[in-house]
Formats: sequence, structure tokens, C-alpha cells
Amino acid sequence: MSGVYSVSGLASGLDWRKMVDDLMKIEHRPVDLMQAQQDKLTAAKGVWSDIKTQLAALDLSLSNLSLDTAYNGRIASSANETVVTATASSGAAVGTYALTVGGLAQAHSVASDTKASTYAVSAGAAGTFQIKVIDSTGATVSTSVTAAAGDSLTNVAQNINTAKAGVTASVITTSTGFQRLVITRNVTGANSTISFVDTNTTAGALAEMGVVVDSAGNAVKNQLVGAQDASFTVNNVAVTRSTNTVSDAVTGVTFNLKALSATAVNVTVSQDVDGTYNKIKDFVDKYNAALDLMTAKMAKGEVLQGDATLSRIQSTLRQMVSDRVSGATGSFTSLFDIGISTSDNAGHLAIDDTKLRAAIADKPQDVKTLLFDASTSVNGVGEKLRSELALAITGTGLNPGIIPARLTGLDRSITDLGNQMKSMEDRLALRRDTLVKQFVAMEQTVGLLQGQSSWLSGQLSGLLR
Repeated sequence: MSGVYSVSGLASGLDWRKMVDDLMKIEHRPVDLMQAQQDKLTAAKGVWSDIKTQLAALDLSLSNLSLDTAYNGRIASSANETVVTATASSGAAVGTYALTVGGLAQAHSVASDTKASTYAVSAGAAGTFQIKVIDSTGATVSTSVTAAAGDSLTNVAQNINTAKAGVTASVITTSTGFQRLVITRNVTGANSTISFVDTNTTAGALAEMGVVVDSAGNAVKNQLVGAQDASFTVNNVAVTRSTNTVSDAVTGVTFNLKALSATAVNVTVSQDVDGTYNKIKDFVDKYNAALDLMTAKMAKGEVLQGDATLSRIQSTLRQMVSDRVSGATGSFTSLFDIGISTSDNAGHLAIDDTKLRAAIADKPQDVKTLLFDASTSVNGVGEKLRSELALAITGTGLNPGIIPARLTGLDRSITDLGNQMKSMEDRLALRRDTLVKQFVAMEQTVGLLQGQSSWLSGQLSGLLR
């Protein structure tokens, strides 16, 4: 019966379900207000997270500037890169090095005779053979390789490579239907020689393939490239090395020998002004980006409009980039001295390219000292900024940091509101159920009364007849 009367107004004519809905909307308003507050807090949390990320990027840029390598980088350039190229590390002395190249380092390479592509190791020649090479310590290392009856040149090459003998074997097709086995040492230099010993001294696989003259002497039959050291001069000083990449001839400079040249090729090592400039520009760009983000998020109508904490962080950063460094040990005492100045009322930094590049080129260490002074009693601009950023984004000691603390507080508030809303939603759901049950009971009562009224009306009508 209750299922029939759960239809709104069936007996009473009242649309009580709409009445319940309207009533619940009114009673739901506190939840709606809390939801709006939670949404605002969630938006604020997102903004603070974005600000933390931007400030962390600024801190990373400053961290890169705290390294000595940011100021003493070197660039190596070659007057003829077809002969030699070069790279230089921060330890390289600025200067010019004249190179001639008399010989390039070569890896020993040998080959078999030309064989038909149908060639297979004969049963009489099958067996094992030894590949001998000299390792980096000067010791001779011997590796056994098996050549089975019926093996093709490709099979033998695969067996050699699988054995990891310090060589690489491959099969070259010389013309249609003909091939040669090529064996090349994996390293270059005069000590890259390959030698062989065939255990079948009568007529082994190596002799049959033509890798060695015969199995008795095991002398290489077909040498393609001889083992050879690189030979070159640096400023008329003769140098030999086992490779064409030489990093220990001049401190901090790596030469890559490419071709022979009796004419000297100049390799110039110079200060990497661009490298330092780009790192400082990255700091300026990151600072301006952080400034813009904070300004935008404190604007009218924004979720952090007029936020005192964020305003204080921004003001402190602005002050630090404009202050002079008290007790600076170098030639520069402010960012302005190296060509970095405030460009507008918003506090953006701008770079005078000419002035900054000149400062880097003339006094790179003084530029570093301005930002990160080596003295324990003096804090450079970068040091002061990093200290403030640490307070904001990471904290120190037991202090969790301004922004992490704010994020923790927002998380707690968001969670508390969520719990309150859930509790209220549960109560409102019970309230709705109660109202619906009351109206259903009303419908049942009205329906019963209507039934009784109809019965009485029928009885009265019968009596009056």
C-alpha cells in the first residue's frame, strides 16, 4: 500500500516531492557554502604549488651559478676540423696549440682468401683455433674458437664473435657468389695486432680459408690494415698514442685526430663567455617568471588576492637583487655593476648584454664572487636569494618552510571541510528520508479518509432511496 502512496499527491493532490526538494535545497545551503570554500582552498593549494615549483626552478638556476665550472668553462675550436677537432674542460689553459698529424691510429685487420659463397669447412680442416690479442696491460690473451665441418664463412664469423676474443668478424661479399672473412681488432694502436694458432697443424680451417699461410707457421696471409699508433705533434713536440682520441697530451683538452696533415692546424682554447652568460640569463629569466607569477596570483579577483605571506616573499626577493653586497671581496658590489638592473616598477630584471659579457670576459671570478662570495663572512646576491628561497620552499632545521606549511594547512582544511560535508550530507539524506516517510504516511491517511468518506456517502445514498 505504501508503494502506491509514495507517488506524490496521489491522494492529497499536493506535489509534496517538489516541496521536499525545495526544502532540502534550503537545508543544503550550508553544504554548498562549504563546497565553495573547499573549491577556493583547492584552487589556492594549486596556486601555491605552482609558485613553489617556479621558485624551485629559480633556486636550481642559482645552484648552477654557485659552481666554479659556471665561470671557468672553456671552448676549443679547430682551424681545420677535417684534420682535428677538440673539446676543452674547465681545467684547460686558454691558448693556442699547433698540431700536425703524421699518422692515425689503426686497428689490425686481416682477411681470408676469396671464397665461393658455397664454401664450407672440410671435415679434415675442422677443429679449434686460437685468436691471440694483447690486452690493455700488455698481456697476451688467447681465445679458442671452433670451426665445425660444414661451417660457412658466416658460421665461422658468428663463432668468432660469440667467443668475444677482442675482435669483430664479418663476411664481405666481394662479387656475386664470392666472399671474404674479415677479422678486425676492437682497439687501435701498435699493440692491436692479431695472431692465430691452428690446432690442426696439418691443414686447419684457418689455412683452408686463407686467413693464415699454413697451419704450421700460422703467419697471417692477407693483412688489410696494419696495427699502428697515432703520431702527431703539439707545438712541435712529438706525441704518440694508441687511439685517435687523445685526452692526456694537454691538460683539459681532448684532441680528435681525423686526417693526416703536414701543415700545422691551430686549436684555440678560449673562455666560454656564452656559457656563463647563458647561465646568468637563465637566472634572470627564472627570477622574472617567478615575479610575474606571484604578481598575477595576487591581483584583484585572484585566489591569493592581497596575500600578505606571498607579498612578503616577493618584496624580499626584490630587495635582495637590488641591495649591494656589504664587504664584497671582488670588484663588483651589485648586480648593476655587471649589467643587471631593475627595468620597471614591477621589479623585473634586465640585462645589458655588452656590460655583462665584458664583466664575464674580464673578471669571471669576480662575477662569481658577487653572486657567491667564498668568504664565510660575506653573502653574495645568489647566496642571499637561496637562503630566502630555502625558507620559502624547503625550510631549515625543524622549520618546514613557508609554502610547505601553507600547503599542509590547506590540505588539513580541505580534508576537514570534506569530512564536515560528508557528515552533513549523511544527515540531510536521513532528513529527506524522514520527510518522504511522513508525506507517504500523510498520503496513506488521506487515502484512508477518502475511502471512508466514499463508503459513508454510499451508505447515506442507500438510506435516502
